[in-house]
Formats: sequence, C-alpha cells, structure tokens
Amino acid sequence: MDFSDYHIGEWLVIKKGSRLIQGNNYEVIWKTQNLNSNKYYMEVIYYFDREGSFRDTVVKLEKVDSIHFRGKLSIPKKTSWVFISLSTPFANLSCPYSVKLPVYIDSRKPEYGANSIALINSTKEEYIKFFYDERRLYPENYSIFIVRWAFEEQNNIINKDSIIKQLKEVALLNNSPEIDIIKLVGNSIIMNYSEHGEMLKNLAMKLKFSPIINNWEVSGLFVKMLIRNFERDSASISKILENIIKYNPYSHSVHPLITCGTLVERKKVKPFLAINTINRWLQKDSSYEILLNKANLLCSNFLPDSIVPLNFLIQKLTKDFLRYFSDEDAYYNLQDNFHCLYNGIGLITEPIKRYAIFSNDYETSIELLKELAEKIDKNLISKGLFYLSIGELYERKNEEDSAIKYYFVSNLFLKNVFDLPYQNLTKLLENKYGGKYRILLKKFE
Repeated sequence: MDFSDYHIGEWLVIKKGSRLIQGNNYEVIWKTQNLNSNKYYMEVIYYFDREGSFRDTVVKLEKVDSIHFRGKLSIPKKTSWVFISLSTPFANLSCPYSVKLPVYIDSRKPEYGANSIALINSTKEEYIKFFYDERRLYPENYSIFIVRWAFEEQNNIINKDSIIKQLKEVALLNNSPEIDIIKLVGNSIIMNYSEHGEMLKNLAMKLKFSPIINNWEVSGLFVKMLIRNFERDSASISKILENIIKYNPYSHSVHPLITCGTLVERKKVKPFLAINTINRWLQKDSSYEILLNKANLLCSNFLPDSIVPLNFLIQKLTKDFLRYFSDEDAYYNLQDNFHCLYNGIGLITEPIKRYAIFSNDYETSIELLKELAEKIDKNLISKGLFYLSIGELYERKNEEDSAIKYYFVSNLFLKNVFDLPYQNLTKLLENKYGGKYRILLKKFE
C-alpha cells in the first residue's frame, strides 16, 4: 500500500508518512521560514507502551535550501508512538514545532498503545472511535480508559454518569491492582473520594508490576494524584511509591519521581531506595536530566561516601556544559535532549556549593562557579543563581565585602524572580554598617 505524504501546517512534511510503520524509514522536511538559525536538529522520542520505556535521540538536519531542512526518521520495532520536534543549537522549538504520531505494526494494525495518541490527536467527534479500537484490539490495555477521561476533561466534555457507568463495567473485569488504579483515577476526576482510602490500602498491599503505569499519560496522572494526596494517607502512598520503584523500575511512573524532586523527600521515599532507583535508571538512560537530578539527590541525602561521586558528576556536567562555547555542534554531539544541560545548568549550583562545604575546599568551587557564570549569556536566571552561590560561599568564608559584591550582582538578575539575594545583601550590610545600612542599601537599589 502506497501512503501519501503527511503535512502539519506549512512547517512539516513526512514523505509517505500518513501512517508510520515499524521498521520503515521516512524523510522528514522542516520549513524554517521566519526562524533565525543556520543549524537545525530534530528531537525524536520513541515510546514503547507495552514495555513502558522510551528512547530519545537528536538527529542532525541537512540544509536543502534557505528555509528547508531534512532528516531521516527511523521507526524501531515495538514502537507505539513517536514525538518529534524542531531544535536549534541552543533552543528547543517544540512549541509550536512538534507533533505526536501513532505507529502501526503493518499497514492496518496499530501497535499496542498507539490508539492513545490517535485519541489525543483527534476531535470531539472522533475520539471515541480510537477508544473502542483499542478495547477491541488490546482488551488488556486498561490505560485507554484514563486516556479517554483525560481527553474529555481537557475538552470540557466530561460526563459524570458515563464515567460512573464505565467504572461499574471496569469493576466487573477483575480485582487486580490495575482496576484499582482505574477506579482511583476515575473517581478522582468526578470528585468521588468515598472509596479512596480502601483503594490506596489495596494498592499498598497488592501493587507490583503493572502494565497500566507503562502508559505515559496514565503514569503522569497517577503519580501526580499520589503526590497531591500524600498527606491524606502517607503510609499507604509511601508504600505504593516504594512498590512502583521496586517492581516497575524503568516505568513511566518512576521517571517523574526522579525528575520532579520526589526522590529527595525523605518522608516519601527512603534515601537508600532513592539513590538505588536513580542508579538503576542510569544504567539505561544517562541523559543530563537524570545526571542533574542525581547530583541534587547526592547533596540532599549526603553520606560520607557521596563526596567522590558528587565531585565526579560536578566535573562531568561542567565540562560538558563548557563544550557549548567551543563546539558549535555540542547539542548534537552531547545528545543533550531538550537542552536539559544547557538550560538546566543553574541546577548545578547547589551541588557545587554543598561540595565546597563537605570538602572544605571553597576556593576551587568559587572559581568553578565564576567560570561558569561568566560563560552564561542567554539564561540570565541561571547566571543570577551562580552569583548567589558565590556570595553564599564567600559569606561562609567570612569574606563579607566579596559576599556583598556578589549578592548585589545576583540581585540584578533575580530581583523579579525571588528576593533571597536582596535579603542576604540587607543582612550583611546591617551587620557590617549597623544603622547606616539603609543609606547604603539605597545606593545599591
């Protein structure tokens, strides 16, 4: 069967890509009119819903003419759907230049989970077709219920009676933990919390490996719901999080626990479990997003044997970041997906500062922070965070004049974001100059 080209607006064409099929390669042409870079790249994320994993890569695009760039999109076996977006050497342009597309096993049959994306991409008139297609082809994929409800909620077409009816039907399927997750999310959407306590306790006791949390949409909703309701039943939810981590270590539900800061919260996840989780994840995904989170985890849950791996991470992350200023293809060569390192370098300030304190080597850390701060020319909030950390280290060394200088500079960059530099500056001026500090402060303002 010969498929037609797939067009998205006027800015993307996938040649013969109206239906993406596993094992095939496709030529992708991006139109970059009104954009101002001379280099472009394509970010690709492959999602494998049955096994609950994903893989991302950066593809370098070839210049065709003054506004068109092309690249190759390869579709691996078992892929459920793909996300592709346009990038430049220093910025991801996923808003608006991105798309999510379902993947087919052959010319007719969608892969497990592909209908989830087809549903999300569809209209109010057509979405229900993809729900029933998934139920017919893959009746074991209960996640499609939650994808449907999420679509209805986003499009303001939620029907409470319909969800209640579906929940009754779901309850008759079996009594597995997957069904409890469906019921928990469904009842949350219609704001019926009468059975939440019982369902949370059941999940705490019974949840082990669960295919339903392999779905990206479901895992995000489920984990957010657990974190949002943690104080209601901290014992059960803490145990559920432990079970997710233990039995689903590479699932989509574990990824947001790593990247949204949950692992550093001791009352939610035990420290030894947190570090084991991120180390296990790094065996398959050593992206900068994960490495930055490990650095913050190490300095948050610091142990004596943390100082060596923390220093190693700091050296690697800073060395790779500095490549952006000597290698025009650093983003591609580093495979810095979504520019997590380039845009997130401000996250390294706390690990560098903590390392200085743990090792009692302030000068090395201060010089490193200065070197990085001077290089930053676009992300000015990160620049302000570096100057703030320099000021804090000088203050710990009792070098008040230097601390005042860097707090002042930091405040120039961060005064519209948060007031910690200003507070630190005020405190030091008051300690040093007493009642005259207000006059001096006005000069700084």
